[in-house]
Amino acid sequence: MAEFDTVYSIPKQAGYEGATTSYRMEQKGLTRGDQDSVAARELQNLWARSHYLTRNNACSITAKKRLLANWIGIGITTEWTHANGDPHKKMQKLWLTWLAECNLDGYGNLYNTEALWGAALFESGESLTRMVVAKRPTSKIPLALQVLESEQLDPMFNNLASQVSPDIVVQEGETVTSGIGFVNTKPTTYYFWKRHPGKVGSVIGNNKRVPIPAEDIIHIFERERPGQWRGVPMLAAVLLNIYEMDELVDATLQRQKAAQAISWIIEKTGVTNAFAPGTVRASTDINEVDAAGNRKMIIQAAGGGVQYLNAGESVKFSSIDDIGANLQVLLQDEWSKIAAALGLAYHQITGDLSGVNFSSIRAGLNELRIRIEMVQQHLFINLGLRKVTARFQEFAGLYESAAMLEAIATFYVPRRYGVDDLKDAQADLMEVQAGFATLSSKLKERNITFEELLADRKKVEAAKLKISSFPETLAPSPATPTTNNATTKSDKSNPAKTKPETTGASE
Repeated sequence: MAEFDTVYSIPKQAGYEGATTSYRMEQKGLTRGDQDSVAARELQNLWARSHYLTRNNACSITAKKRLLANWIGIGITTEWTHANGDPHKKMQKLWLTWLAECNLDGYGNLYNTEALWGAALFESGESLTRMVVAKRPTSKIPLALQVLESEQLDPMFNNLASQVSPDIVVQEGETVTSGIGFVNTKPTTYYFWKRHPGKVGSVIGNNKRVPIPAEDIIHIFERERPGQWRGVPMLAAVLLNIYEMDELVDATLQRQKAAQAISWIIEKTGVTNAFAPGTVRASTDINEVDAAGNRKMIIQAAGGGVQYLNAGESVKFSSIDDIGANLQVLLQDEWSKIAAALGLAYHQITGDLSGVNFSSIRAGLNELRIRIEMVQQHLFINLGLRKVTARFQEFAGLYESAAMLEAIATFYVPRRYGVDDLKDAQADLMEVQAGFATLSSKLKERNITFEELLADRKKVEAAKLKISSFPETLAPSPATPTTNNATTKSDKSNPAKTKPETTGASE
């Protein structure tokens, strides 16, 4: 595969087959540029198609809901403690009061916002939230959250555009790329459209850009390349596959419908135009004309009818092949690739449990949990909740007391449900008994505090109810001793019984 060097024009052999630009490879995948520069040209189309699929494609909707259920579940909770680990009750009460009304538009609480972060991360590849100073109805903390669409941060807005844009003035020394202003590679300003550019009644000419300081923005996205500052929709790598799968299924269904229909073609060689009464229906709409302007006649056969032919007529039946046997194999293979790209198992995105057993489900869950924990810790906690709690703590120190600044925030992700509840409960108990986990952490996974547990125990004792303690109830039963692998106390006192048995063959 000889190539010509662009400088010396001498043929050379490609050192790597994947780097060749011969006829076979042409210009496949040779788009160059940093991640944000490449994405800036394509993000508008990727967003639109991603939104379309999550509105209309069943598997895309399922993938979104399954990922949200695994990422967020009932919510990633926050517990405030003192430096010694004791609960910080005042800070916790202040936090619970605020999170119940934390959203600027009044919709839901902080856990609804976390779910919205996940939804935006899936569809747009990033979540943008503004922290606003706004008085809350019952909370002392004047902090509110406003989640914004990615489309409001124009990826094509840069310094060149800002020089001719009358609605905004870029700070001196600031470089604007993909709608974000940077100073020494660190984001300083986010330039948002005041209204969504696709909102009904919104005109770009009347829309204005609003600069927001970067410290007021919670920007959640997964950085896949150095220097990247704009996220890419999770469906981006499989958009074409899903669209083609939809078209394949639609075409297959239409073909199957045609294969099940009974159709015939009447070939006329005579001049008569008679049909048997009650067997056909003719439409002679004056608007139905052919290319020459002649009126057309459309013949529709009645179900169960018999066609009587005139002299000079013959009948030809149309025939369309049925669905091929390999269609299901192709669908499973493609959806498996799509599911893997989204970080899900095949049965989770399709709901197809055929051929799945207990062991394979558990093995698939292990891989899924690793990915879930990574997203929870790196994105939702590190980039999202830590920034929220830090700003909340600043306000708590100002509006409540300086002692609030000493509180420590700890985050707890939802409980990971397994296939067997009993085995999960036994595993949790064994972890606590072995010191691999704390009882408080396991209770938190079940959305129960240690104080609630103690209060409940006191109620049970006061009511004189006979309830076995959970260690005795959940602890796995010990293995039954056998002659070959265990020795009882009475066996040790009798040496003859502890002597291993032998067989004639071994002797």
